[in-house]
Amino acid sequence: MKLTVNESDLLQRRIGKHTMFLDKTDTGISQVLIKHSGKEGWAREPEFMEIINEEVTEGMVAFDLGANVGLVTLLLADLVGEGGHVYAVEPSPCNFDILNRNIKQNNYSERVSASQVAISNTNGTSKFFISTASNLHGLLESRHTENAIDVKVQMADDFFKDKPLPNFIKMDIEGAEVEAIEGMLETLKKANSPVKILIETHPMYYTPDRALEPKLRTLLEYGFNIKYVITTGQSNPPYFAERGYTPSRIFKSSTWNRSIFSDVSNEDAIDATCGQHRQIIKRPLRSCLSKPWLFFNRSMVNNRIVRGIFLEK
Repeated sequence: MKLTVNESDLLQRRIGKHTMFLDKTDTGISQVLIKHSGKEGWAREPEFMEIINEEVTEGMVAFDLGANVGLVTLLLADLVGEGGHVYAVEPSPCNFDILNRNIKQNNYSERVSASQVAISNTNGTSKFFISTASNLHGLLESRHTENAIDVKVQMADDFFKDKPLPNFIKMDIEGAEVEAIEGMLETLKKANSPVKILIETHPMYYTPDRALEPKLRTLLEYGFNIKYVITTGQSNPPYFAERGYTPSRIFKSSTWNRSIFSDVSNEDAIDATCGQHRQIIKRPLRSCLSKPWLFFNRSMVNNRIVRGIFLEK
């Protein structure tokens, strides 16, 4: 279990308009960024990046939950400009170290505040589960995690007591979005419109006791609407096609096809995000090259048809 950064493991690479420190031993996001560094026009998860580029404007206060090593944090810092501010939170010690290096490397120390904390529905400490892939750590144990450490947790309602309230929130926290939303409801009530929330969803972690649907319905009561739905695995899953929806934008994201739908009703968006909807998808040919036996079993069942949602009020 790696908890500290080894200087000899760090590389510097150009990612878009920023120079980033990356850990060559990380099997997750750093490995992907190292592989694609310097490629003109390449973007990791382009469907999410396009929404961020469109929706974040100069002067905004942005809140990056699950900042990792700072890929999105740096983009947000560029978009909000000198008149805005980014609050980036990351509980992993290794990730937090590299995040701070990347903020300093790109001269964003005045407009980015980084905190080593996990956002949840309580204040104190919690188990934080560590994976060999830095983007798969989380407050929830999973098949990807191996060990656990104690980390500080805090409600966003308390985090923002002495700070300007956010009007853009990005959330990629491996299923803990349920508790994070619960702990920021007062903040979302008080924040001046517009308020925008981009959430990567993880239905494999939701249970009857910790379901996302009630949290989304509370946000609708607060005046939010679901503006975008981002698919996973297929560009037009049968669920949406059968209801007459067509994707507004289609992306090749890594080896998968994904799309953004911009006209899905709140009810259908919640059902698609939180319900179990079976779809048959084929593994991309590229993913079979290193595992030839998968050519004979390319079809797979996936109950997750939504990868993310974007809400605004």
